Amino acid sequence: MKYEFVSDNVIKSDNFLPPDKIGFIYADLLNTRKHFGVPRWSGKNIDHQPRVEAFSQNCGNMDYWIDANNPENIDAPNIKDLHKYFFQHGLQLFIQESGRKTIYDMLYEYPLVWSIHVTAYNKGAYYNWHKDTEIFTFNLILNQGNNLSGGDMLFMDDGKIITIPNQDNFMVVFPSYIDHAITEIKSKDGKDVPFPQQRFSIQYWVKL
Repeated sequence: MKYEFVSDNVIKSDNFLPPDKIGFIYADLLNTRKHFGVPRWSGKNIDHQPRVEAFSQNCGNMDYWIDANNPENIDAPNIKDLHKYFFQHGLQLFIQESGRKTIYDMLYEYPLVWSIHVTAYNKGAYYNWHKDTEIFTFNLILNQGNNLSGGDMLFMDDGKIITIPNQDNFMVVFPSYIDHAITEIKSKDGKDVPFPQQRFSIQYWVKL
């Protein structure tokens, strides 16, 4: 696994997982397909209920959560096992050898707790500009096949917008205060693609 700073605060890694692990992750995605649903937002509507919106000013996708306080609510052992890859020793060495004094030093000074957010993007999906609510976000992107375009990651850092083109088996980590977005997904024929060919985003929201 090779790492690279793409800005002062954003680290990426291409070809992040070994092929066998990717196969196991896809098995989890297929096995948990029934759990994908319309996103629920914390803001309240006039009935004082969480807002449920498939396509809104916030995003257009399907998702589910694995709660850190109730990890057994979803049977996805390989997705839950990703912390062994996200937090592995190579990233710590890379941060130390970079010679930078960054917020990432906190990753190795305190015990970590995380929740897992799994998102599926099909034709027309997107994620508008936003910040996450924890300390760090680790994000693994899986996008097999060539029927989709778009889905680039945008970060607002270093006083400019940084674009990371969509690709398969790609990991990015960043402090959650960094504004970021996902550009609209398009398909070659203008139709939805089958579930295994969608763009999947597996995010670990990390807090101390």
